[in-house]
Amino acid sequence: MNPRSHAPTWARLWRKSESLWNSFVAGPRLLRAGRQVGRGIPGLDRSNPVIVSLTTHGNRFETVHLVIGSILCGRVRPGRLVLWIDDETLLRNTSEQLRSLVAAGVEIKLTDNFGPHTKYYPTLIDPAFQAESVLVTADDDILYPPWWLSRLLRAYDSAPDLIHCHRAHRIGVGEGERFQPYNTWAPCVGRRISNKNFATGVSGVLYPPVMLRALKAAATGFRDRAPSADDIWINFVAHQAGIPVRQAGVFARHFPFVPGSQASGLYVTNVAEAQNDVQIARTYGPRLLRN
Repeated sequence: MNPRSHAPTWARLWRKSESLWNSFVAGPRLLRAGRQVGRGIPGLDRSNPVIVSLTTHGNRFETVHLVIGSILCGRVRPGRLVLWIDDETLLRNTSEQLRSLVAAGVEIKLTDNFGPHTKYYPTLIDPAFQAESVLVTADDDILYPPWWLSRLLRAYDSAPDLIHCHRAHRIGVGEGERFQPYNTWAPCVGRRISNKNFATGVSGVLYPPVMLRALKAAATGFRDRAPSADDIWINFVAHQAGIPVRQAGVFARHFPFVPGSQASGLYVTNVAEAQNDVQIARTYGPRLLRN
């Protein structure tokens, strides 16, 4: 079954037009920005208290500098950018491009393997983590536009107790608040604040200090409930803590992929093979309890 087959017509048209734009205009532009690594790319903005955190593995380690380069070419740059890896061999064999990023202030740190939760969890338990930090997560296969971080921070400034994201879905519930299949959830339209908005990490998510405290308190509960679905666990923790999600823009955005990065990933098992539904049931139970 096509996981997008249940999307409304307008959503399918939006995704198609965005995909075409990404392929022919946005993607090539951002790829050029990412390739500026080693050629005078701007460094971090130490006056900015925001941390950007991401992880990578396998072959994507060879192209993750493009992702980081696109972030550092943004209009606003984070105060810290941490790349977490769980393979010491990779750490010993960083590319010239990544070494130039380290020289610009990017941190590459070794950690235990928490699956996709490695994107954020090691940052929370890192001794350098500050309690009032703001954390923004990124994916290792996406090229981010220049306004990516600035728009998230602008949204945060207007509502500092919410989770802000560029891409969200509306949790589908039926009779008795029972979950509908994940593949049928419609993308969010508008900037409505709701506990039924489900932030998806692919396009970047900003977590305020109140959410980071909740995630830290939840510790590694994801291991038994949603080991391969960080979005499900994070949204569940937010739901339990009563922290709503708001989309930063009117339409859910999906930014261009790094060329060749889709040879590996969790999309096939979590979405196409419906493992998200298994992990949702294991995490939330059969019903969405909080409206």
